[in-house]
Amino acid sequence: MHWNRILFGTTVLSFGLVSLLLIYLSQEPLCIDSRVVERIDKLSLAPSSQGPETVYRCAVRKSVPYSGYFAQNLPPWADRIKKTERFLESIEPFYRRVQIAIVPKQDSFYQVHNHQIRMGEGMLDLPGHLERALIKVWFRERNQNKFDSGILMEEVVTDFLLFALEGDVKVQDLKQGFVNWKAPLSVGPFILQSQGAYCESPWRRSEHYYACDSITFETAKISASMSDLSLRPLLTQLWIRSYLDLSGSDRYRFVKQFANLVRSARKDLSFQDVSLGKVSAMTEMVRHLKQTQRYVTSASLLESEKSMIKFQRNYMGHLHQFGFYDSSIEAQVDFIYVSQESLAPDSEVLSSLAKYTKKNVEAQVAVRDEKSLWIMPSRFPLAVDSISQIKSKRMAVQICGNYDFSFVFSFAEQTEKLLVINECNKKRSIDYTWYVEEGIESFSSHHPDLAFVQYHIPSLAMKATELKGIKNVFDVIQPRWNPESVLHSLGWQKVLWNETARAYRPQAVIDGIEWFRLNSVRESSL
Repeated sequence: MHWNRILFGTTVLSFGLVSLLLIYLSQEPLCIDSRVVERIDKLSLAPSSQGPETVYRCAVRKSVPYSGYFAQNLPPWADRIKKTERFLESIEPFYRRVQIAIVPKQDSFYQVHNHQIRMGEGMLDLPGHLERALIKVWFRERNQNKFDSGILMEEVVTDFLLFALEGDVKVQDLKQGFVNWKAPLSVGPFILQSQGAYCESPWRRSEHYYACDSITFETAKISASMSDLSLRPLLTQLWIRSYLDLSGSDRYRFVKQFANLVRSARKDLSFQDVSLGKVSAMTEMVRHLKQTQRYVTSASLLESEKSMIKFQRNYMGHLHQFGFYDSSIEAQVDFIYVSQESLAPDSEVLSSLAKYTKKNVEAQVAVRDEKSLWIMPSRFPLAVDSISQIKSKRMAVQICGNYDFSFVFSFAEQTEKLLVINECNKKRSIDYTWYVEEGIESFSSHHPDLAFVQYHIPSLAMKATELKGIKNVFDVIQPRWNPESVLHSLGWQKVLWNETARAYRPQAVIDGIEWFRLNSVRESSL
């Protein structure tokens, strides 16, 4: 029994010593298995503390105090770092190693300077931002030649390389969720933004999160103009689509040549704007599009690398599809509502169309009054004079009282289909989402006693001379029309009543007037 007690005590003591040894070994200094990241520091805000907690890359073999913080958080960061650096170094190795500093208590802080990356814990934990920081360091090492749209081009190239790495542009916003490069885009007003709209967009630069979150929109010092960075979603989509149009082998060669593209994609990218007076935002947008176009088309690799030539052709083709040509942008949306009076930010028409476009992201809808233009669903307006011209497939305007055909033709350069609603009750609720969603017949059926006329202006313009002297449109548009009236020149053969729409639809050779309803209409047939 005596020897058994001694043996049992020895066993317990040995087990305890082994446990203590294992605990000690488990608290050996952590390190990061990386070829590129030299060290990661967790900064401290307290001046009396012992300084930052640090981990080094494992090859340094530097002894540092154990850090419970890094023991918990380092593994997922290390996996993301290793995946990103392997991808970039498969193209071309980094020139120098990188240092990362974690800024406490400032979740949205983000800064990349030379080979130093400083990030808040919130940004570090969100997918995409750490990867983007490493990509930017790699890109800047090779992009020594600066040009006017350099910030924009850096964002677009970073988006593209992130896509090549992940198969998607997975950048998560602290508030808005994930960026989606596949979102429907349109050249023109949809990529013009006020500073407030830019700060609410998940497409803002990672470097601007802190400024947008901590300072009011009016005083935030965003370094680049909105006409510059507002182009990022469009150009990112152009790059990705042009890349996906390549064959598998051409994609591989394109990525492998990317470091050379960054170095060579500049001969002389300066752009002299000789226009006088105030430069509109659309003019600025054209300038930046030209700059980024030159970034792609000026690469010396175009002379020898077939994958680059194919990419450039794809890029120019998609750019033309979006409506951009050498000297202008065609700004076009699906629908515009034009208010004859100033609109309050909480007006019903703005609220209903904003709600609709948030749910239906494919819809391209705008609202404007005399001074402001809202690109739905943004609640931040642009100045009307920031866009020289905006066109729409359909347009609606509400008036009170009589009008002539010159009023209709005043919209000829802005739309094909014009819906003129004659309603003097300013408080009446009119839901234009039915018009956007399903067209005039559905809109009419949901507003059964609303007076309106829908015009097809190009067709109506064929008889502009005959219509010029008419002072009141409603004098000639009558349910029981006179075959000898001016509408006879439009080829009206009969006027049909549509029971579903509760409106008239003329049968005519020229479809200048497609649908109408008058205040006095109560009959069901002609």
